[in-house]
Amino acid sequence: YLKSEFQDLQLIKLEDYVNDYYTKFGGWAMKPFAILASKFTEVVMMDADVFFFQDPGMLFEDEGYKATGSLFYYDRTLFPNSTRGPDWMRSFLPSMSSFVPHSRWFKQVSTHEQESGVIVMNKRKALLGLLSTCKLNSKTERDELVYKRVYGDKEVDLHIL
Repeated sequence: YLKSEFQDLQLIKLEDYVNDYYTKFGGWAMKPFAILASKFTEVVMMDADVFFFQDPGMLFEDEGYKATGSLFYYDRTLFPNSTRGPDWMRSFLPSMSSFVPHSRWFKQVSTHEQESGVIVMNKRKALLGLLSTCKLNSKTERDELVYKRVYGDKEVDLHIL
């Protein structure tokens, strides 16, 4: 359907770029891998239920994006005062971005910090964080460690990137 409705559209199968043996793709976990597999340096990753009413290219002009190479949006506030995720993050991430200690998640205001329905990324600036996020969303790490401490991919993406 998409190919019949839009010109200059290229569809790819993620499994053609990333081996499913270690990832066992499904749901949230495929998002960082999809960004990595994109042939573009600057990527707008969006869920299928996202609609833009303005040109999404304007996202690349955001001052925060220009400074950091990534742009995220806040998620809803749920389950304040949870220490499980932030304590776990502190246990293995001795240094972090100056943005992290000011986040709602790290300050335990909410277990949800960012909405992952739209992510804007410059892979040249954020590649190491993206690779780390991919590793944390691979099958073993995701099931045995990460998703037991955070709700899905969102807080991993934000605090690693």
